[in-house]
Order: sequence, then C-alpha cells, then structure tokens
Amino acid sequence: LEEFEPKHETLEFLVSLYESKRKYRARVSDVLLRLLNFERWRASAAVEMSVLAIVQDWDTYYNDEAVQVAPETSIGGALQEAALAAAARGSIGALCVQVIAAHNLVGMNPGGHSNTYYVRLSFGHVLKRTHKVSEHNNPAWHSMPLYFDVLCADAMLKCEVLVESNLVGERSLGSLSVRCPGLHVCGEPSSKRYTLAGVPHGELELKLAFVRWEPPRAPSPSCEERAFAPSATTIAQGGQVAALEPTAAPTTPLKCESAAVPSSLACTLAAPEAQTALDAANQFSVHWAVSWRTTRMS
Repeated sequence: LEEFEPKHETLEFLVSLYESKRKYRARVSDVLLRLLNFERWRASAAVEMSVLAIVQDWDTYYNDEAVQVAPETSIGGALQEAALAAAARGSIGALCVQVIAAHNLVGMNPGGHSNTYYVRLSFGHVLKRTHKVSEHNNPAWHSMPLYFDVLCADAMLKCEVLVESNLVGERSLGSLSVRCPGLHVCGEPSSKRYTLAGVPHGELELKLAFVRWEPPRAPSPSCEERAFAPSATTIAQGGQVAALEPTAAPTTPLKCESAAVPSSLACTLAAPEAQTALDAANQFSVHWAVSWRTTRMS
C-alpha cells in the first residue's frame, strides 16, 4: 500500500464514492483510516482537505488536523502550482474553491437536536466536501482550498449546502452552479456571495479561481543568430535550385553530394547533419553556415 500509485486519484475516487453512496460510507472511511497509517498516504491526504473532513467524522484522533485557514489567508500563491500539477495529469488547468461561509440560510429548528452543516462540491465526476460546523443559519468554514483538475473550460461547478441532524438525517439547504469561463483567472481571488437556488433565501460565500496552464514559450532567436544562420530560399519545382543566399565560409567544410541538387552545383556544409536537409525533392532549409562554389546556371 505504501508504494501504490496514483495516490491523488485514488483519494479523489474514495471521497467521491463516500459522498455519492451513503451505504458505503462506513467501508470507505475504514479504508481511508487504514491508508492514513502510511506516511506517503498522509502526505497526499494533507493537500486533500476532503479526506481529513471525512476521517474527522469517524475518528476523533484526526480532529486536530487542519481543515480550515485564517480568514485573511491568501490562496493566490498556490494556484500556479495546482495548475502545473493538473497539467501533468493531462488537464488544461485547475479550479480552486475556498468555502468561506453561508448567510441567511433557511431556518432549522434545533429542537434539542445536534445539527451540523457542510458544503458538498461536484465538478465533473469528482465530489469533494468541507468539514462540518455546528453554527445555525450562518455557518462559517473558511476551509482550506479545494482543487479540481479541469478537463474542459466549459465545465460546471456545483455547490450544495447540507445540514445533517441526528434525528432527520441529511437535508439540502440550497445549491448553486457556476461555469469556469466566468471565474477569476489571475492573482488572489476575492470572495463573492452567490444566491442559493431551490430555497426561499440563502447565500454561499466562496473564493473561486480558474487557472489555465500556459506552457512557457521558447525565446525567439536573437538578431545575431538569425544573421549567422541563413536558410536556402526559392526552390523550383522538380528539385531545381533557383537562388541561394550567400554566407560566410564554414570553419571545417565537408563536401556533400545530393541527388536533388544538380551536378554543376558543388556544396560544402559546416556539419554532416546538413546533408540530410538536402534530400527533400521540392524544398529544404539549411540551418548551418553554407558556402559553395557554383557557376551560373543556364
């Protein structure tokens, strides 16, 4: 188990199974608790807040594990790292979600019962969740950031506020949906309140950011490099050379012959690899210094 890979995708699958199949929750939580006995699995779970939120429901030993951050904590610095990790798994970027708080939720009569609130998030086939809090009507989570791999820029994020009671079970207090293209895309995202649908009133405060991974661009060649490495131009049909640009002579010339070049044209190239560039029938480009001796072709 210590060597089993991939750990990130396995933990995501177990969290999604836990949230979507209530009858398997006891089994999934038992598997997660066993995996956390291994150091490498604990390291992977440390960046997946949903795993910690689940095991805290089943084992008080993990209650001291951090599942929330201070309200003023910045999450912008980790966005590029998340996008890079997502790109390595074949995604176009990463979606970052931080659940701040809910406001003016539909009232739940405590009635002496224990009510706990949490938020379930779904993105594609992946489900994640926050930890549970016990405040009524205006619960605050200030959760650690939750990251989703983005396979399609038009994907939809769904957030649902849930309350769990030891008497009536689980109940929805409203949900919302947001598409990636309309999200913040650079720097530190600001928190925003979203109106919950399906209930008379209620808002969910979130920080959302979609970061698309942009691979670094290769630097363009300098003016000196372009002047030193000219290319052959104007190739006539049938392999006949119409014109060539003159350049300085190479330091160690190597004579080469090519069937695509008339016998009246003697070529000397600065590197053996350039010979293969002359094998094309209709066009070729030489990126090494070229010198030649030729007679005017009639």
